[in-house]
Order: sequence, then C-alpha cells, then structure tokens
Amino acid sequence: MRTVVRIYQRAFVLTRDWPWLILVSVVAELAQHVAEIKLGMYSTGMSANGSGVRLGFGIVKIIAIFSTLIIAWRLWQFEGDLRRALMPSSKLFKGIGAFLLVQILGNLAALGVSRGLIAFADEPVRSTHIILTLIPLSAWLIISVALFPWYVAAAVEDQSMTLGRSLRASRGQLLATLGLMLSGTLPLMSMHYGLGYAAIYGAPVWPLMIIDALVVGLLTATIAATYYTIYIRTVRGTKTDTELAVGN
Repeated sequence: MRTVVRIYQRAFVLTRDWPWLILVSVVAELAQHVAEIKLGMYSTGMSANGSGVRLGFGIVKIIAIFSTLIIAWRLWQFEGDLRRALMPSSKLFKGIGAFLLVQILGNLAALGVSRGLIAFADEPVRSTHIILTLIPLSAWLIISVALFPWYVAAAVEDQSMTLGRSLRASRGQLLATLGLMLSGTLPLMSMHYGLGYAAIYGAPVWPLMIIDALVVGLLTATIAATYYTIYIRTVRGTKTDTELAVGN
C-alpha cells in the first residue's frame, strides 16, 4: 500500500512542479477530441477518411505521451535538472531504440501466435477469434511487466539495470508488479473510457471532452510515476551490500 501511495505522491509532485510537461498530453488529447467532434464521431458518425484523420491525431497524442513519460523519468532520475533531462544523448537514443524494438517484436510475436491459434482452431465465430487474440497478447503483457525496470533504465541512461538484471529481479514479482501497474493506472484509465462512452451515448460532448483531456494529463502523470516507482523498487531490491553501503 505504501508503494501505491508513493506512486500517487510522485504523480502529484510532477503535476505541481512541472505542469507544462503534463500540459503537452492535455493539449494533444484535446486536439484529438476537437477533430473527433468536427468529424462527427459523437453525432453522425465518421467516414473512412475521418477515421484516418483521427488516427493521425492519435499517433501524435501517443508520441506526446511517450515523450512526456521519458522526460518525467529523467527529471526524477536527475533530481529535477531540467537541462540534463532534456539533453539528448547517444545513450538515450540507443536505450529508447532497444526497448521499442523489444516491445514491437513482442507484440508481433503475440499477434503471430494468435493468428496461428485462430487458424488451428478453424472456428469462424468472431468471439472465438477475439479470445484467441487476447490470450497471447495478455501473456505478453504479463511477461513484459518484467521488462518495465529495464525500459525506464534505458531512458534514464542507467546501464547497470541490464535486460538480464531486470528479468532476474522480476522473478516471483510479476503479479505484485502487475498489481502496482493496475493500481497506478486503472482508476484514471476507467474514468477516461467512461467519459468517452458517455459522450458517445448522448452526454454533453464538449464539457466531457475538456474534462477527459485533463484526466489524460493526470493519467500520463500516474503512468510515469508507476513505471518509475517500479524501476526504483527493482533497483533497490537488486543492490548488493557494497552498493547499499556506498549509497548510504
């Protein structure tokens, strides 16, 4: 429970001390909502071209949130040193490239397994296809939890937290780490989707979408705090006696 409290404390400090950083994801989300409303998503429905435009705004939003996470992690790691947090380096780009490659390959492998399962089942029912798609993706999600510390380490240039060290430290901790991830993201994620569904089913769109943009900003802060807290927890759990003595 104390770890969960720490997640929300970090998220609060992030929004209090660096509100401009959270504003990036708020603006990106609000821009997507403006496009959705103009394209008729919450009224007449969108055309195929409109869906493509919405997808474009969605990609921009994902990039904005991803960039916010990395900057937040670096601000925490470098004790609020903004210049260093924003300073690009070869280690940073190599680290980001490495964990993006692993995540993409993992997702592709999971989708490949699901296609194989669907072909093997030879079952035309759509619900069966959905279940057989979700099983490998869910398995990869649980496995990838063990990689969270390495993802953050790669972004903050911590070369001591290798992929192997992250995997070894996560043995026997996957469910606990997954619980932290859900605790730090599920409340605001549920609110985000709830607001979207309410708008689709007739609630006043503009007020809900403005509120939702703010919720996404807070959600970005809690996601950043959750990943970083998991990373710090793993670092402290894998330190040797010598490292702990030096740290003290």
